[in-house]
Amino acid sequence: MPSRPSRALLGLLPPAVLFALVTWQVAVDGPLLGPDERLSHALVRPGRAGELLADLGNVQVALPVLVLVAGWAAWRGRCAGGARWWVPPVAALCLMALVPLIVVPLKEWTGRPGTPAVPPATGYYPSGHTATAVVAYGSAVLVLLPWLRTAPARRAAVATGALLVLAVSAGLVRRGYHWPLDVVASWCLGAVLLGALRLFLEREWDPERDPEPGQEPDPGAGPGAGPGAGPERRQDRLGGGRGGDHAKPAHTRRPPVRLGQATRRRPTPTVEHTHHRTPPKRKGRDSHMTSLHAFWLAGRQVTGEDGFDVTSPWDGRLVARVGVPTDAQVEEAVAAAHAVRDEFAATPAHVRAAALDHVSKRLAERTEEIAQLISAENGKPIKWARGEVGRAVSVFRFAAEEARRFNGGEAQRLDTDLGGQGRLALTRRFPKGVVLGIAPFNFPLNLCAHKVAPAIAAGAPIILKPAPATPLSGLIIGDLLAETDLPAGSWSILPVANDRMPALVQDERLPVISFTGSEQVGYAIMDSVPRKHCTLELGGNGAAVVLADYASDADLDWAATRIATFSNYQGGQSCISVQRVVADASVYDRLLPRIVAAVEAQVTGDPADDATDVGPLVSEAAAERVEAWVDEAVAAGAKLLAGGKRDGASYAPTVLAEVPSDTTIAREEVFGPVLTVQRVNGEAEAFAAVNSSKYGLQAGVFTHDLQVAFRAHRALEVGGVVVGDVPSYRADQMPYGGVKQSGVGREGVKFAMDDYTYERVLVLTGIAL
Repeated sequence: MPSRPSRALLGLLPPAVLFALVTWQVAVDGPLLGPDERLSHALVRPGRAGELLADLGNVQVALPVLVLVAGWAAWRGRCAGGARWWVPPVAALCLMALVPLIVVPLKEWTGRPGTPAVPPATGYYPSGHTATAVVAYGSAVLVLLPWLRTAPARRAAVATGALLVLAVSAGLVRRGYHWPLDVVASWCLGAVLLGALRLFLEREWDPERDPEPGQEPDPGAGPGAGPGAGPERRQDRLGGGRGGDHAKPAHTRRPPVRLGQATRRRPTPTVEHTHHRTPPKRKGRDSHMTSLHAFWLAGRQVTGEDGFDVTSPWDGRLVARVGVPTDAQVEEAVAAAHAVRDEFAATPAHVRAAALDHVSKRLAERTEEIAQLISAENGKPIKWARGEVGRAVSVFRFAAEEARRFNGGEAQRLDTDLGGQGRLALTRRFPKGVVLGIAPFNFPLNLCAHKVAPAIAAGAPIILKPAPATPLSGLIIGDLLAETDLPAGSWSILPVANDRMPALVQDERLPVISFTGSEQVGYAIMDSVPRKHCTLELGGNGAAVVLADYASDADLDWAATRIATFSNYQGGQSCISVQRVVADASVYDRLLPRIVAAVEAQVTGDPADDATDVGPLVSEAAAERVEAWVDEAVAAGAKLLAGGKRDGASYAPTVLAEVPSDTTIAREEVFGPVLTVQRVNGEAEAFAAVNSSKYGLQAGVFTHDLQVAFRAHRALEVGGVVVGDVPSYRADQMPYGGVKQSGVGREGVKFAMDDYTYERVLVLTGIAL
C-alpha cells in the first residue's frame, strides 16, 4: 500500500491537473472553451436579462469537476459514518449557484455593464471565470480533507487556494475580460467557501478528536447493550479487566468508513455449518499510519516522546499509534488534579451536571463513529458496540441527574437526649480526593464512563488509565470533556503502560483507586496500599440455574436462547457472561440439545459485519489460553458438544458437559466463549453448586416461583440475583459488584459516588427545633 504522502499526492493529482487545465484554457481562450462558447451564446439574451443565464452557463466548465468530487465526497463521507457527510457537496453546489446570483445584482446596483465594450470571443463573463477557479480549487481541498491532519496544513491549503483564485482573477482583469468589482465579489464569495471548508474540516475531521486514518470508528445505538465483560484472565496486568452490563443491542445498518480512513475490502468469509467465519490473514502496520494519537493531560491534548500500536484483534491491522505520557507528564497530571481538588469540589452542581449532559448528548450524536472505533480496537461485533455506546450515553445522563440531587444533606434531630437539646446534625458528603480509575479492555467506553462520570458528578478530580489494548475509546471521552467548562486539571486520560502503574498506585495524592480487572492484580493493588480506599470489580464465573418449574417448551427455548447469546455475546469476555449452566435433572435432557443448537447458531466472524454475533478475543494469546483450558477439560473426561476450535484470535462458541470439578475451566473465569452444563437434583443442590465457586458476582435463576426467587436472593452468595434471565443483565444505575473473590465496593453511578466520598457532619447548636 502506498505511503501516506504518496496517497495524499495521488488524491490531489486529478483535481490538480483539472485545475491547471481549466485555468490554462481560460487564460488563453483555449479550445476546451469552444462548447462553452456555443452554450454561452445560446443562453445570452439582449440586455441584462441574459447575464444571469450567461454566468450560469460559464460555470459549466467546472461542473464535471464539481459533480465528480461532490459524488466522491458524499460516498466517502457516508461510508465514514460522518453525521454531516453531505455538507461539502451541498455547500459547493449552493455556492456555485450563488456566484452569479450575487454578481448580477451588484452589476445592476452600480448601473455598469459587466463586460468590456467588445466582449472576448468566448463570451465569458467574469463571475464564470472566477467561479471556475474557486470550484476547481475547492474540489481539490475536498479531496485533500482526509489528509490535512494538522492546523498548519489546513492554513496553508486555504492560503494557497486564496492566492491561486486571486491570481487567476487578476490575470483575467488584466486581459480586459472583467469588470474589477465583479471579480472582487466573486473572489470574496470564494473566500467564504474556502473559510467554510476550513471550519468544517476543523470541526469534523480534526485529527486530535477523530481516529487515525486507518481506524474503523463505530456506530452507536441507544441505551441498551450487552452484559459486562472482563479482562483476559492470564494477563496479570493493570487494566486487563472487564466489567459487566447487559442491554439489548440496537440493530442498525452497517456503518461506513470515516473520511481519511484507509478503506480495505475485507475477505469474503467462509461460512461453515457452525456459522463460523474465518478471519483474514493478519496484516502488518499500514505505513501511512505513523502519527501519534494524542492523550489528555489536565484538560489539554498532548503527545509523549514515544508511542505504542493499537491493532485490530480481527485481522491485525493497525488502528492507531497512541502517544505514551512521559514521567514528567504523569507528574504534571497528578499535581494538577491534586491542586484543583478543593476548587472542583466547590464547583456548582449545575456546572458539573451541564458538562455530563454535554458528554451524554455528544456521545449520542457520534454513536456510529464511536461504535466502529470500539469494534476496531476491541474486536467487538458492531451490534454490541452500538449497544455499548448507548449505555455510555445513559451513564453520563444518570451522572448528570445525580449531580443535581447528590449531597443535599440529611438532617437529624439530636434532642432525643437531654444533652442534645437545641442541636441539629446535618450530614453531607465530600470527595475523598483525586480518583485513579483503571479501566479494562472488554467495555473500553462504558467502563471508562463508569469511572469518569461518577467522579465528575461527585466533584472529585479523576485520572483515568484506559487499557493498553483499547485506549482510543477512553480518549474519546476526553474529546468531549474538552468541550465543557470543567476546571483544568479536574480530569486527565493517560494511556500509561502497565509496568509503570505501581508508582501511580502508590502516590499519596491519589487516595481513591477504582479498578476493574483481574482478581490477581486487583488484590495486589489493595494489598500494596492498605490505607487507600479501593473499589475492585474483579472476576466471576456466572451461573444460570434452570429449576424444575421452568419446564414448558417455551420456557426452555427462552432459557436456551438467552444462555447461548450471553455466554458468547462479547466473545465471552464479560465477567457476568454465562459460564456455567446448572440444570435440574427433570429438565436437563430437554434443555441441553436446545442450548447446543442455539450455540451452534451463533455467527462468528468479522466484527464489522452486522450479522456477526461473536467476534475474536482481544488477542491470540487469550484465544490460546481458552483453547488450553478446554483441551485440559476434555482430556480429563469432559464431553465436547460444540465448538472447541481456534482460528487465530477467534475461538468457536463451545459447549462442555460433565466437566470434572477440579479442572481449571470449572474453577476459574474462562473469559471466553465457553459454556459448561451440569445436572443437579433439586433447588438446594443447585444453589450449593452456585456457591461452590470462589467468585460471587451475579447469578441468574430461571423459575416462576416467587418463593424460590426470594430463597435464591437469601441463599446465593453473589452481588446480584437475576430472576427469569441470565446473570449477564446489568442496568447502569443499579449497584453492581461482587462478594468473595469478585471484589469489593460497588459501581453504578450513585453507588460509585458514595465510594468516592465520605460523610462529614455539621452540628448546629441553639436551634429552635
